[in-house]
Amino acid sequence: MATAAPGPRFSRELSPFHTVLAVDLEGFTRNAAVRQPNLSEAVPRVLETAMRRSGLSWEDRRFPQSTGDGYILGLPVESVPLVLHPFLGELQAVLEEETRALRALDPALRLRMRVSVHLGPLPYTGGESPSDGIGKPLNDACRLLDSDPPRKALLLTDPEVTRVAAVISSRVHEDVVEAGFTALRPSELIPVHAQVKQFSEDAWLFIPAPSGVLLSQGFPDARTGAEQDAPSATGLPGRPMGPETGDERSLPVPARELNSIRTRYVAPPGAARLYDLLRTRHLAVVEAEPGGRRTTALHQLDKLSLETGITIRDVVKRWSRPSVGDLPLATGCGYLLDLNAPATDSPDESFAEDLETHAERLVDHGSYLVITARPELWRDCRALAGPLTVALGLPDPDAVADAHFHALLSERAGTGAPASQAADRRPRLRAVPPFTLPPGTRPSEAVAAAERFVAGRSVPAPDASSRAVFLRVRTPEDGVSEIVLTGNRIRRDEIRVGRPFPGMAPDIAVDCDLVHRDHCRLTRHAGRWSLEPRGRNLPLIRRRGQDEPEPVAAPTWLENGDEVLIRVRPGDGRAGAGRAGAGRADRFWVLEFHDPQRTAETGPAGEEAESAYEGIEPACEETRPACEETEPACEEESR
Repeated sequence: MATAAPGPRFSRELSPFHTVLAVDLEGFTRNAAVRQPNLSEAVPRVLETAMRRSGLSWEDRRFPQSTGDGYILGLPVESVPLVLHPFLGELQAVLEEETRALRALDPALRLRMRVSVHLGPLPYTGGESPSDGIGKPLNDACRLLDSDPPRKALLLTDPEVTRVAAVISSRVHEDVVEAGFTALRPSELIPVHAQVKQFSEDAWLFIPAPSGVLLSQGFPDARTGAEQDAPSATGLPGRPMGPETGDERSLPVPARELNSIRTRYVAPPGAARLYDLLRTRHLAVVEAEPGGRRTTALHQLDKLSLETGITIRDVVKRWSRPSVGDLPLATGCGYLLDLNAPATDSPDESFAEDLETHAERLVDHGSYLVITARPELWRDCRALAGPLTVALGLPDPDAVADAHFHALLSERAGTGAPASQAADRRPRLRAVPPFTLPPGTRPSEAVAAAERFVAGRSVPAPDASSRAVFLRVRTPEDGVSEIVLTGNRIRRDEIRVGRPFPGMAPDIAVDCDLVHRDHCRLTRHAGRWSLEPRGRNLPLIRRRGQDEPEPVAAPTWLENGDEVLIRVRPGDGRAGAGRAGAGRADRFWVLEFHDPQRTAETGPAGEEAESAYEGIEPACEETRPACEETEPACEEESR
């Protein structure tokens, strides 16, 4: 009797179980063709960085495939717990960092990802066969990625806050999450149903940083067939919202968010002026980097609600470009509008011009509006809307950590959780390193330090290399604000100082006839900052430890503790640059330069500085004639 030929053998070496990870960029084709290669190249770089930070090895990837706007790869099956946590959270952070870097090329660029996580048996021969990775688990991971839930999650969230929407297969959820093999907890996941063509399965959605409508209204329940057209915070069609006002253009701010702000708020520089503007003009624009500006805006509106009884609402953006005509306007409301996304939230000059008229309408309705805007988005509107604009600084990081520390203790006591151990640490609060934070520390980092401390987890001392470089800006009227230059996920290359006029809005606007439109600039070269004079009237610099300032006629390095002085009223010279003395004192804007990592004594620039400036001084000399040509016109206009 003939023996049948052996059939194909299932071998664990040839077809082991794999973790399958698939990612795809949101809105890739909406970007300019010339920028699409930059986005495509960023995808593997972002994945590699997030994996490395999560304890995963990029070298362990199997059957990797780039799809242009995405990436597919396999990993050993034992890696799935780390893929769920902390990789997805680290991916959110890395995408934020990479977006900031890409915006140096184009302010409209941003990185947001849909992610799918699955596992199953796939053939793998170590790369020797072209069929490696081909099989149903890989196909299912791609179907999950293309399904509606992760797409809808990105539509329901703020594009400048939420960078990742991950869909996790039912098998991963059952075998890893429910079984407790990962730090990701079942309560952090949203049950959804994924359906693409013939593929139809239950799945789970994870959003590392929820925001927008998703945070306030939740996710539509697709499993029970109750999925509906959800409201969109990004301007896409949605269901009418706002039952209290009958206006679909706004949503109520969650009460729990307001309650949290009441117990943890720390006022940053500029908050008092914001409140005064709201009370007198009913409209104010907060110009600041993300990180505390929403909290400050809501806190001021909440104070007004105690006096006037207004209800506080978020503006739902349904536009491709901001328009005053699209803003909600009901009686007795306090509105918050966040301009954060370069693609859809870049206002033009007509928007700024119409704000004065809208402020009058708000007064008639007994309502208020706060607009929060990134500085780069508000640049073109700054000159026209200057009287309504507030430059917000960062709150004191130690005060933020302290407020959150005690709020967390109170919450534990209120819920019956054992707080005695945490309370014992209270006298040590200001003695431990996490609460001696460097200036410019973002509020979110101070909050994280407090949360770790209350939870009994070790909090490492701040890394000196991550301390922020910042300017403390003091006006002659004793106004104070801070501008972070580098550090804490912010990296600027230039700060312009000058007199504002239509069509040009400097970063630091000094409205004085003595100040040129392009008076001076602070620029970063090879990690160091310099002061470059541009106009005819020279800025002054007061070196750390010196009393008298000196005029700056050529590019000059800045050192920690130096002060840049911009004269706005000439005196008789007997008062020493605004210090106490006889006669009429000069009046100055003072820009205090703080760089904790560069504390070298000032003096003649060394060889490094001289070589670095070889290419700077000629460039400055080339632009000076053009600057001087415009000076008479500037002076004529000011008259």
